[in-house]
Parts: sequence; C-alpha cells; structure tokens
Amino acid sequence: MILRLYSSFILFWDFCIILIYFALQLLRSLYQQVKPPKRKSVAGEIVAIFGTSRGLGREIAIQLAELGAKVACVDVNSTDNDALVKAINSSGYVAHAFECDVTNKNDVIRTTSAIEKKFGHISMLFHCCGVPSPRSLVTDPPPIQTTLNLSVISHFWLLEAILPKMKRNNHGHIVFLTSVAGLSGVKHQTPLAVAQFAVQGLFESVLDELRIESFNIPSKLPSCICTRS
Repeated sequence: MILRLYSSFILFWDFCIILIYFALQLLRSLYQQVKPPKRKSVAGEIVAIFGTSRGLGREIAIQLAELGAKVACVDVNSTDNDALVKAINSSGYVAHAFECDVTNKNDVIRTTSAIEKKFGHISMLFHCCGVPSPRSLVTDPPPIQTTLNLSVISHFWLLEAILPKMKRNNHGHIVFLTSVAGLSGVKHQTPLAVAQFAVQGLFESVLDELRIESFNIPSKLPSCICTRS
C-alpha cells in the first residue's frame, strides 16, 4: 500500500514538473516572438566543415562564408571540393580546401594541423560525412564497416584533435549532424540507423561531460549542438 502511494506520488510529481517546464517554455517562446534573441555573429570564426563536396556540408560552407567566417572545406573528393572553394573565393569570401580521409586518425591530425597553420585555432566544427546504406541487411549486405567508420568512428578522431584546444581557448562550437534514422529504425538501412543512433549517444555523452566540467571550472566551455537533417 505504501509503495503504491509512493509510486503514485512520484508519478504526480513528474507530471507537475513536465507541466511547469511546458509552461515556462511556452512563455519563453511567446516572449521571443515579441522580442527575438539577438543572432550571434560568426564573423571571424574559424570553421572546419568535414564533408563539403556535396549536400548539407556544401550549403553550410557557403552560408557561413557569406556570414564572414573563415571556412576550411574538407573532403576526400578534392575535385568538387576545390570547385566549391573557388566559387566561394570568387564571391569575395574566405575559404580554403583541404583533402582528408576522416576514417584515418593520422590524416585527421595532419589536416587539423594544416587548418590551424592556415587560419588559426578551429572554433567551429561540423561533421557532415556519411554513407547511406539503402540496402537490406538480410538480402543484400551493405558496407557495414565503411558506414560505421565514416559516420561514427571519425567523430572520435575529430573530437580528439579539436575539442581539447577548444577547451583550452574557452571557446568553440561543435555541431553533430544526424538524420531521422537516429530516432527509429529505417527499412533497408540498418547500418545507417545504427550509426545515427550512435552519433546521438555520442552527442549526449559529450554534452553531459561538458556540463559537468562547466560546474567544476568557472569558465566558458565549448558548446555542442545536435541537429537532424
């Protein structure tokens, strides 16, 4: 009887907390409709975008360059990447091309060092690399190892090379990109879904680690953002 009352109380308490958070977020949203928050300037930021030869990475590179950031466009496809950088520079903005295999730790270290030598310490990191696996795991085995190396393991090499320096500089932004496959399984794309689940877990782990450090160290630490495409 006592245990049942206790469980009911906990359930009621959690429900009240949810209502309070909902009300606060609703008030915040209404206030921001009247007075939108000031947009943060990215002018002068050193942005490293991995996977810029096509798709989302390419568009992010163009938009950030137009906003005044110095963009390091990194991709294993040097032909399309060079064309992108040429187009950005011809428009009067700043960008430089770097060729890198993000699944190779030594290559990642070499590339990040080259970016720092060219522009300075990296203050924004975007990982836009990925290998879709639109094949059935049962009837037509997809490139499992390639998908996991490119979509998951490469995040660790980039974080090892860049995050410690961001922490020392007390400034930085890391953006994790995932897809809806990271929320639920997708038919015929099992390796991709697993990879996106892993990226979501990596984001949450890094975010919690930075939150804990922010309590112990009275300084501004790098921020993490997870966005879905």
